Amino acid sequence: MSRILYLTWVKTYYRQNAIFVFVVILLAFGILRAKEHLTLIHSALEDNGVFLLACLLWILHGIKVIAYARRALLLKENEFLHHLHLFTRTARLLSFFGVIFQLVQQTFLYSVAMLIISYTAGYLEKGLLGIAVHLLLCAIGALVLESQLNQSKSLNIGRGRKVQFPIPQMLYYPYYLLSRQTVLLLVSKVFSGTVLMVVCLLYPTDDYDIRLLGLGGLMGAYSQSVIFQYWYFFERTYFDFYKNLPLNLGQRYVRYLITVIILLSPEIIVLLRNWPIEYAQFPQIIMLMIGIAMGLLFYQMFKGKGEFQGIFFSGVGLAISIMFDMPMYLYGLVAGGVGFLLLRRYYYEDE
Repeated sequence: MSRILYLTWVKTYYRQNAIFVFVVILLAFGILRAKEHLTLIHSALEDNGVFLLACLLWILHGIKVIAYARRALLLKENEFLHHLHLFTRTARLLSFFGVIFQLVQQTFLYSVAMLIISYTAGYLEKGLLGIAVHLLLCAIGALVLESQLNQSKSLNIGRGRKVQFPIPQMLYYPYYLLSRQTVLLLVSKVFSGTVLMVVCLLYPTDDYDIRLLGLGGLMGAYSQSVIFQYWYFFERTYFDFYKNLPLNLGQRYVRYLITVIILLSPEIIVLLRNWPIEYAQFPQIIMLMIGIAMGLLFYQMFKGKGEFQGIFFSGVGLAISIMFDMPMYLYGLVAGGVGFLLLRRYYYEDE
């Protein structure tokens, strides 16, 4: 059972969050040095406020992974997990505990480092408390998953009420995210919005050109990768008749484009409110974000399908190419064109 849950939840989680993990590693080891990590840990051990803030961040991360595991249990393609009822309750709880434990490894390993330092610094109780927070999150997660397994039925977008369609078709998927994947949407938008805001706030500190904003726009687009992956599942679970509608590929592309712009509207608003340079260059970054998002969407729909290695390496390649100071809108136009070619080539062949 543990092997099945690892392949279904743990491996899929790290694939879907490859970009997020990459950014965390980049910030943790590419920007902060070992000395600065030690300073942060000592500050947390000596100051109760900083320690509580660290615990709060760990708890928020734990809530994120528990919500992910709960959503995965509700997905139609994971209905076979309902057969876990054939195992004993104790075996299920232990396996669920192990799943959550594997999903919180990023923060758990940091708490282990804090425990080791706390032993030598004379703050052992705080180090043990950090470990206890993670173990408690794992136990709560196991209980949540056990409760969900006992309650779950086949996933129904209109559970408790039927979804009417008086709204435009371009809003169907955003409505689904708001009503059924609220945590996923909130976490993705908070992360991408924070990244863009930090990038904008860096400009008054030094003499940066538009390339830094280009990197921020790139991260803003790639942070939507999990949302785009769920879009693929949404269309094939609830909206499979869409291919039969009398629309040509140009009309379909425009509808996808409008939906992508709606999904990126929080990031666009963050950029608009915190834009640090002349506004004449604002459309370039917006074109870059939207174009890359369109290419990323159609790649995941027709080629990626859950495999995030290509997305990861394409993001690294684009980040390097942006440093060569090419026009930012060019990246958006090329990526958007590649997206249209993927749509034209694979849309009616993909089943």
